[in-house]
Amino acid sequence: WPVIFIPIARKEDERTSVLGAIDKLRAELTSQNIGSRIDDRDNVTPGFKFAEAEMYGYPLRVELGPRDLAAGNCIVTLRHNREKITLPLDTVVAEIPKLLDRVQNELFEQAKARMTAGMKKIDSYEEFKKFIAADEGFALVHWAGDTADEKRIQEETKATLRVIPMDWEKEPGTCMLTGKPSPQRVVFAKAY
Repeated sequence: WPVIFIPIARKEDERTSVLGAIDKLRAELTSQNIGSRIDDRDNVTPGFKFAEAEMYGYPLRVELGPRDLAAGNCIVTLRHNREKITLPLDTVVAEIPKLLDRVQNELFEQAKARMTAGMKKIDSYEEFKKFIAADEGFALVHWAGDTADEKRIQEETKATLRVIPMDWEKEPGTCMLTGKPSPQRVVFAKAY
């Protein structure tokens, strides 16, 4: 489920009205094929529910209490950056797919930037061993080895061949381990 609803109510009549509003929102999301869950436990605090929702990894958390309901708003929190957005109840269902797309795109761009920043072109096996021992990221190396050579590298450095890129520019060179000709660079890294 990408969305979790957290009702905030102390009195039973407030709880009933808040849960009724949440049920309507969830029904509209379901009609758009967006899954959601409601944490309606009354034996834990809202703060506990917020922390638990973050641990479980819900991309969007929707908070709704009696004051929000009276104002015709709800609070949507984005998990990846903890941004809180106040949205009108009559537009929140239309905004949730956009917010989910935004979260996905921002996470993808962050991961892509982290991956790119952690890549280094390496041409010698000695430099490769130092790079891997320092846990600096992904090593872009020329490779013309076989399974036995890969096993040797894994035993010596704990790094393995992670990716043979299909759409990168071919850059002929010399294998860092065997000295044989290599048609392109590949990615070696440690698995965690």
